[in-house]
Amino acid sequence: MAALGQLFARLQKRLYNREDRYLYMAPDPRTLGDTPPLQGLRNVRVDASNGELIDTWDGIRDSFRNEFREMLTAGEVGLFVLDGNTVASHLWVQVNGGPGVIRRGYLKLYPGEAYAHFAHTYRAYRRRNLAHLLASQLIQMQDEFAAKGIRTIKTSVLVTNTASLALLRSVGTEILGRSTQWTILGLNLYRVTLNEAGKALSDVRW
Repeated sequence: MAALGQLFARLQKRLYNREDRYLYMAPDPRTLGDTPPLQGLRNVRVDASNGELIDTWDGIRDSFRNEFREMLTAGEVGLFVLDGNTVASHLWVQVNGGPGVIRRGYLKLYPGEAYAHFAHTYRAYRRRNLAHLLASQLIQMQDEFAAKGIRTIKTSVLVTNTASLALLRSVGTEILGRSTQWTILGLNLYRVTLNEAGKALSDVRW
C-alpha cells in the first residue's frame, strides 16, 4: 500500500507540481559577524584535486556520494565539516568561470558567478550551528573567488524551508526576488521576479 502511495505521489508530481523559491545573493564578507567555533570538528574543502577523500569518509548516504562524484567531475567545490572520519555537514558550490551560461532549471549561472546549493547537516549533528559555519566560510571565500573572476555568489531556497531561511537571515543575506517552477505533464515552466533590491543590482541576473 505504501509503495502504491509513493507511485501515486510521483505520478502526481509529473502531472502537476509547483515549487516556489526565494532568491538570494551572498552579502559583503565585511558585514559577517563572528564565525561560530568548530566545537572539536574540522573543515575540509574538496575539489577535483582531492575528490578521492569522499570515498574514505563515513556517514555519507550512498545516493549523496554518487552525486558528489558527479559534481566534482563538473568542477564543483564541496565544503565539509567532519567529526573524525564522519561527515557531519556539507555545502556545495558550482562556479562558472567559463565563457558560457550554465543552466540549472530556472537559474542561469552567468560567467563570473557561483551558485551555493546542496547544504545538508546529518541528523546527529543538527542544532550545532554547522550550517551557519559553512555559510560563513563560503561568504569569507569571496575574495578568493574574486581573484579567479567570480564576483557573485547566488543561492535559492524553498519558501517553506523555514530553517534555511533563518540561516540565510543569520548571515545577513538579503532576498533579491522569487522564482516559481511549474511541472505540468512533464514540462517545466518558470517565472522569476526580482524585488527592488534585486533590480538595483544590475550585475545579478537569473
